[in-house]
Amino acid sequence: MSFIAIEDSGTRGLCGNVRAARQRELGDGHEDFFYFFRNVGISGKKSGRGSFGLGKAVYAASSRIRAFFALTRRADDGSDLLMGQCAIGIHQIGDKQFDAYGYFGKFGARDDPNFALPLEDQEIIQEFQRSFGIQRVEPGTSLVIPWPVEDFDGDIADELAASALWNYVYPLVAGSLEIKIEAPGGSYAIAKATIDDVIDRMNWIGRDALREKIVRLVAGSRRALSGSEPVRLMREDNLRARWDEVAFPQGASADDCRRTLDQSGAMALEVPVRVRPTAGEAVDSSFRVYLYKERSGDPNLFAFIREGLLVSDQRGPSGSGYTGLIVVDDEPLANLLRDAENPAHLKWHWNAERLKSNYIGGADRVKLVASAPAELLRRLLGSTAEVDVDLLADLFPDPDAAGTTSVTGGPGKKGRASRPTIELPPSQPRPLRLAQIDRGFTISRVPDVATPADILHVDVAYDCFGANPFKAYEPYDFDLADKTISCEIEHGQILERSGNSLRVRVDGEEFRLRVTGFEANRDVVVKHRWVQGSEGR
Repeated sequence: MSFIAIEDSGTRGLCGNVRAARQRELGDGHEDFFYFFRNVGISGKKSGRGSFGLGKAVYAASSRIRAFFALTRRADDGSDLLMGQCAIGIHQIGDKQFDAYGYFGKFGARDDPNFALPLEDQEIIQEFQRSFGIQRVEPGTSLVIPWPVEDFDGDIADELAASALWNYVYPLVAGSLEIKIEAPGGSYAIAKATIDDVIDRMNWIGRDALREKIVRLVAGSRRALSGSEPVRLMREDNLRARWDEVAFPQGASADDCRRTLDQSGAMALEVPVRVRPTAGEAVDSSFRVYLYKERSGDPNLFAFIREGLLVSDQRGPSGSGYTGLIVVDDEPLANLLRDAENPAHLKWHWNAERLKSNYIGGADRVKLVASAPAELLRRLLGSTAEVDVDLLADLFPDPDAAGTTSVTGGPGKKGRASRPTIELPPSQPRPLRLAQIDRGFTISRVPDVATPADILHVDVAYDCFGANPFKAYEPYDFDLADKTISCEIEHGQILERSGNSLRVRVDGEEFRLRVTGFEANRDVVVKHRWVQGSEGR
């Protein structure tokens, strides 16, 4: 039969009490065996890449008979143990109902005749190793997945290699991880010294864009691991975590760092963060950001890496010309971000339940890390950017006619010596006035000007480089439903507030909406439109 074998090295194997059936029977040490075989949806890990206890479910799901075997050599007692599991859901044959999980093992050692213990018989274990080509000689765990699903049919060596390179490029470049792939269509040994050779040998037909990204991340990881110490930013001595409380140190100002980035094409920064567990004292932690200049036409590529794992769905700012690595390997902050991830560890969610339960101000820490590339690019590049706001003024004399306005100050204008006078028809007065206030904005009625409807829809976003700010909005920027954002209304009613949108009812000419609580050093852009008919209900 066909099968997949997965073997690790440099680990301790599935240690702990093999006879424990419930958590209360566990000891104080490592209980890997219990959490791997006995519990579903629960992890015994206090740190590391995984934490949901769901990773092992992938092994059964990869088998057409929903089964897998595990042979483990344990570092604590040196023993070899073999056990198997099948997960097919609660099912019925005739009048008899069966449990969701079936086991391969030794039965009858406890009062429950269906309770399985691992096999220790060396003759059976050696036959298992010969049958599946297992080469276990040191502590660790070897897995066998029989009859894999059709996705694994054919030549998959290149697909597995591409996935390994993309998801684990940083530890592979660092030399802390090596991956060997053997399949009917080929074999690869991916390590620090062989990455370039592997990339050159692989078949990239149909995956050219992925290859380009991997090559850029390999180069960026090498520069990060071999470069000089990052510039450590300063944080105000308080318990919060906001970008308006982070500053560049003396002797390494934003302008100094910008010049370094311009001249060398690289900049490394360390951002301090204070982590506040709900149980225990606050502890100082940090993360690093590496920025590299690319060709001007190359789209931005930002990789968020927690403890060597690429959080692949976490996005940086759009635009072009930069590659960035956001590296989190300091344990207190890494553990916080792990609690903010979904079970597949693809993205950070600032409103994750485990984050709320385990940390005070956890959402602010997630937002601080997730917005780091956009914030640092703004600080490094914004001070020197020149925007000619009058460039198309002759053709578009009223750029705000659509109701989109920047309510905080931007770069200075680049003036003109003269401009021809054009006779234009008088513009229609607008019924609303938009104004900037400290960390927010107001929208108010203009007296004696009629409104086209009673319902007003308002969208808000942070301005950003090279992208539509409203399309680039992410929940970690802010949430208007959050208590940290204040929405006060006079002579009107707030009908809905969520994400970056508000819907309000306007009652009378004294209507006024006041929204505050945004980051002090971010440019806020506001767009509004009147809602009529059934859409306004």
